[in-house]
Amino acid sequence: PTGNVKDMDALLKVDYNAQGARDPSKTLSLAKADEIGCTWGLAHNKYTNKLFVSAFIRRHSGLGPKGIGGIYVVDPNTGLADSWDVETDFGIDVGSISDNFTRGLNKSVSGSSVDPEGLAKTCKEGIGDMDISENGNQLYFVNMFDKKLYRIDLTTYNSNGTKPTSANITSWPITNPSCIGGNFRPMGLKWYKGFLYIGVICDGESSNNKSNLRAFLYKLNPGNGVWTTMFDFPLTYPKGFPNKDNRGITGWYPWTDIWSDFIELSPLAIAYPQPVFSDIEFDVDGSIVLAFGDRNGFQTGYKNKSNPDDGKQYSGFVGGDILRAFNNGSGKFILESNAMA
Repeated sequence: PTGNVKDMDALLKVDYNAQGARDPSKTLSLAKADEIGCTWGLAHNKYTNKLFVSAFIRRHSGLGPKGIGGIYVVDPNTGLADSWDVETDFGIDVGSISDNFTRGLNKSVSGSSVDPEGLAKTCKEGIGDMDISENGNQLYFVNMFDKKLYRIDLTTYNSNGTKPTSANITSWPITNPSCIGGNFRPMGLKWYKGFLYIGVICDGESSNNKSNLRAFLYKLNPGNGVWTTMFDFPLTYPKGFPNKDNRGITGWYPWTDIWSDFIELSPLAIAYPQPVFSDIEFDVDGSIVLAFGDRNGFQTGYKNKSNPDDGKQYSGFVGGDILRAFNNGSGKFILESNAMA
């Protein structure tokens, strides 16, 4: 690929019925990279037809004009409509990272970079997942830096476009599971039938011990601020490999910011699956679908540099997972086992 990164599509709308090779007539670019930068959280208000998109730290990828605290409001028919910075507009500290130039990010699509800050800060600082209430008047997001859940009241904004202020913000500290040999890391979020569900993992980073990896699903009642532990389980279960040519690299590994910890599968191909509880969905039968991203996927790129730069270019192989937990009817959830829930 050629060209300048800033001109590349960063948010696309694709016709629901589209299939096969890309048909430009069924694809609409809603925002370019210089308008929103690297993003992750998405929440759609079906009443106002506005899509809320949040900034996200990923190695080798630049942030948009609102920086690490950016929330961009996009009209799915016309593109970028509004933008906020949760730090300057609402007084919410989501961490910090240098600007794209200081990070040494390459302006060329085919260029490479070292970006040690992106390597270390992804999934630790910034905004995680976002969701919106059923009535469209409350926008929620996970702050991965201060480990709180935030709510932005959108009632006035929805009615007349007045930007929210700090007076429209509510927050709750996310339950700390008292991890052994590491820190707790929240990210995934889901609004469901009046409650908020949060995905948290223990990262095992300080101990470098797989046995300290664990996942937790919490429920918050936003009416009274009471947290409930839905269930938790160790992340030592049998899990497949990120690359078929090296099937010995299985399971989850403790979090790391050290490049030498990554495992070289073959010359210039690396992997080191680190669990991120990235999303939560509910099925029609009340079962919960649990999405686990691989932090390694945010720390590596395609034919990009190591840290420190050894003069070679590496491609990362990613090993996420999707699990299912069955609701047994009494409010208890049972994690799938042997491909059955």
